[in-house]
Amino acid sequence: MSFVGFQQLKKDKVELENQLEQEQEALVNRLWKRMDKLEAEKRCCARFSVIYIVVYSCVGDWARGIA
Repeated sequence: MSFVGFQQLKKDKVELENQLEQEQEALVNRLWKRMDKLEAEKRCCARFSVIYIVVYSCVGDWARGIA
């Protein structure tokens, strides 16, 4: 293998490593965004559950004549 061929292989390797790093960063960023969205949905569902329990409890008390 000639020196020029070796230099080209080194250059190609660096370019491929950079491309892989960029793709990995993009994937990690997408995963973090998805995790943030899921956490927000989880918090929303938890708040809704608490509201439902409170309202259901109040309606139950009202229906039994307690409120």
